[in-house]
Amino acid sequence: RRSSANLKIRTDASSRFEHGLDPELASAASSRAAFLISKYAGGEVLGGILDEYSKKVERKTLNLSTEKVKNILGVSIEKDEIEEILNRLGFHVVDEKEYFSVKAPTRRMDVSLEEDLVEEIGRVYGYENILETPPVFEVKSPKKNKNIFWKEEIVRIMNGIGYVESYNYSFIDEEIKNIFKEDGLIEMENPVSLQHKYLRKDLRSHLLKNFKSNESDFDKIKIFEIGKVFNKKEEKFDFSAINNIGIGEIKGDIEVIVERLNLPECKYIKEEADDFWKTVAGIFIGEEKIGQFGELSKDILNKLKIDCDLFFFEFDFEKLKNFADSEGEYESISKFPKAVKDLSVIVPEEIEYGQVESRIIDVEKSLLEEIELFDIYRGDGIPNGTKNFGFRIHFRSRDRTLSKEEINKLLEKIISALENEPEWKVRKK
Repeated sequence: RRSSANLKIRTDASSRFEHGLDPELASAASSRAAFLISKYAGGEVLGGILDEYSKKVERKTLNLSTEKVKNILGVSIEKDEIEEILNRLGFHVVDEKEYFSVKAPTRRMDVSLEEDLVEEIGRVYGYENILETPPVFEVKSPKKNKNIFWKEEIVRIMNGIGYVESYNYSFIDEEIKNIFKEDGLIEMENPVSLQHKYLRKDLRSHLLKNFKSNESDFDKIKIFEIGKVFNKKEEKFDFSAINNIGIGEIKGDIEVIVERLNLPECKYIKEEADDFWKTVAGIFIGEEKIGQFGELSKDILNKLKIDCDLFFFEFDFEKLKNFADSEGEYESISKFPKAVKDLSVIVPEEIEYGQVESRIIDVEKSLLEEIELFDIYRGDGIPNGTKNFGFRIHFRSRDRTLSKEEINKLLEKIISALENEPEWKVRKK
C-alpha cells in the first residue's frame, strides 16, 4: 500500500495485496491449476512443487480458556464441542488442560485475539442457541480524565465571558509556515493537500485566520481554541484566545480564568518582544511560566492583511490543568456596599502594570476587593516617554459600610505610596 501511494499507481495486485493475502495460497492455487489443466486441457502433471519461499509465515498461536468463552458468550459450551468447532474451521487445537493452544491458519489474518476465536465459536454454535441474559459486571466510577474535565471547564468559562470557540484542522501550509517563521515542524509524508503539509505546533496561525475571515462581519470578535499541537517530542493540548478590544480587556479575561480555575496567585512580568509581539508579558505562578499575553506586532498583522490592533493570550494547557483546583474555597458575598474610585497614574514607559498594581495592594489588602486596569494611554497631554495607567479600585468591608472619610483616607495612602516614586504622578478622577 505504501509503495502504491508513493508511486501513485493503482493496480489489481495493489488492491488485493494491501488488504493482505495468504502467501500459502500460492501452493493451493498451483495445485488446482495443474489439476484443471490435466483434466480439461490434456496436460500431464510431471512432479511435485518447486517452492521459492525464503521466509515462511509463522502461524499465530493463541491461548483460549473455556471460562473466557463462557464470559463472553454467556453460555457454557463443552470443551469437546469447542475443540471440534475450531478443528472444523481449520484451526490446529491442542488441549493443555487449563486452556486450549490454538494455531490459526495463515489464511485467517483476521484472527489475532482470543476474542476472535470466541466469535468463531459463537458463530458456529449458533447465536440462536445463546439465551438473552443481561450482563453482570461491577459498576465503577470512571477515572477522572483531566484533559476532558478542564477543557470543558475552560470552554464554559470562556463562553461566559463572551468568547466563541474555534475548531481547526491540526495542519498548516507553507505560506503560514513562512509568515510565522515556524521551525522544527513535523512534515507529513503523504499530505492530502498542500494546505495540510505540516502539523501545527501552536494555535496562533489558525486563530488569526479565523479572525481575518470574520473581521468584515463583526465589530467585536473574541475567539479561542483548545486543541492539540505537535512537536518532535510529543503531542499535547494548548489553549489560546484573541480579541480586538484592548489589553485591559484581555487582562481582565485572564484574571477571570485564573479566579474561576482557582489558580494560585499569578504575577505578570514584561518580556522581550519577538516578531510575533509588539508588547508581551509572561504569566507566572511562582517561578513557573504558564502562559503569556500581549499585543500583536504590526508586521504580523500586515502580512495577514488585518487592519486593526489585536490582543492575544495563550496558556500551556498541561501546566494550567495541573495548577487548577476544582475544590475551590468559597465565601459568602458581603452584604455591605462597595466603593469605587478611579486613579490615573503617569509612569515612565518601562514601568510595568504589575509594579504599580503591587504597590497599591501593599498599601491596603483587607479592604481592597479588586483592581481593574481599564486603560493604557500614550499621547497628547502626557510627557513623551511616559504612559498613563487608568485604574478602577474597588473597596469593601465584610463587617460594615465604609464611610466617605475612610475611603478618602485609603485613597490618600495609596496616592502617597505611588508618588513616593519620583517619576510617578497620580491624577484622581
